[in-house]
Amino acid sequence: MFAFFKRLKDRLKKLFDDYGYVALSVYWIIFLSTLAGFYVALERGVDVAVLIERMGMDWGKAAEKTGTVAVAYAATKVLQPLRILLTLALVPPVGTWWNRRKAGQDPSGNAAEEVQTPATPESDAD
Repeated sequence: MFAFFKRLKDRLKKLFDDYGYVALSVYWIIFLSTLAGFYVALERGVDVAVLIERMGMDWGKAAEKTGTVAVAYAATKVLQPLRILLTLALVPPVGTWWNRRKAGQDPSGNAAEEVQTPATPESDAD
């Protein structure tokens, strides 16, 4: 099982090398969204500990003695393999879309038309 996680991390590092800040941005957006989602769920009374215990992690009494942010962070770390898989799946299409957008094309592959605004005559009235 540890070999699987090592392969995932190696693929993620290669993705960061290939796509740069686009891959890093997607990873952090997924991380922060997951963290915020768990935080909101905990604040609203969802028993995240039960969900984590179903995934095989022994939660124990630690969750009762830590703050909401710490519990949300721990739950987010438990989902790291899923977050990495999601990043690996999303980065290539997002990177392609971003590169086309940067190159002046829309995602459908058509060249984006440059929008020109007509010059307005300035008023010389005093």
